[in-house]
Amino acid sequence: MDSWRVSQLWGELAAGDPFVLWLSGPRGGVVARGSLTDPACWEGIPNPACWAEPPAHAHFVPLTVERWLPTPLPAHTARAEPTFTTATIVTMPGGRNPHRLSAMQWDRLTSIIDAIG
Repeated sequence: MDSWRVSQLWGELAAGDPFVLWLSGPRGGVVARGSLTDPACWEGIPNPACWAEPPAHAHFVPLTVERWLPTPLPAHTARAEPTFTTATIVTMPGGRNPHRLSAMQWDRLTSIIDAIG
């Protein structure tokens, strides 16, 4: 995986920005952690090998995955944390991505991820 589709905030994304990959759905949650590799999003079609169905022409951000979690960190774990009550990934799970996290939310999420073996 070398890119991800983004629907908003293109001007705020920069090379080196950290991210977590959160998959939606009933078995979703955080599955990976990494960083963006380019300061700007590009428009086009990503690597089709990374998609179950061919994606439409859209905006994408180049990235590198630095860690795949052995099992997803379940979404209900974040929802149960008081730190995430205002996070849009919890309040608007069907919203456009990327979702912002506050510094406190990011620190808590990365500490949970780091505690995973």
